[in-house]
Amino acid sequence: MSSDQQQSICDWIALTFVIGVGSRTAATLIDRFGSPAAVFEASVQSLEQAGLRRDTIEVIKSAEPRERARHESEELERLGGEGLILSDDRYPALLRETYDLPLLFTVEAVSKQRFLNQWWQ
Repeated sequence: MSSDQQQSICDWIALTFVIGVGSRTAATLIDRFGSPAAVFEASVQSLEQAGLRRDTIEVIKSAEPRERARHESEELERLGGEGLILSDDRYPALLRETYDLPLLFTVEAVSKQRFLNQWWQ
C-alpha cells in the first residue's frame, strides 16, 4: 500500500474516532469538504458552518484522532489486514444499502479472502 493510500485510510479511521461524528455526520462532512483529510484541515469557522458543536470541533482540531488512527492502521497492517472505505470497489454493495452504513471497516488477513469471496458469489 502506498504512503498516500495509508494516510487516506488513517484519515478515514481518524474520523471514526471523533466523538460526536457518527457515520451519517461523517458522510455529510466528506460530501461537504471532499475527503476525511479535508475535514481535519477545515477551519473552525467552516466546521461551525457545517453544524458541528464546539466540543466536536475541538476533537477534530486536536492531534488525538489522527494519532489513534495511525496506531490502529499500523496494527491492522501488522496483522495483514486492510480497511475498506466507501469509495473502494470491493466495499459490499449490500452493505452500502444499509441506513447507517459504516464508512470504513477492517478485514483481517485470515478472513479477508473468504469475506471478499462471500460478498461477490
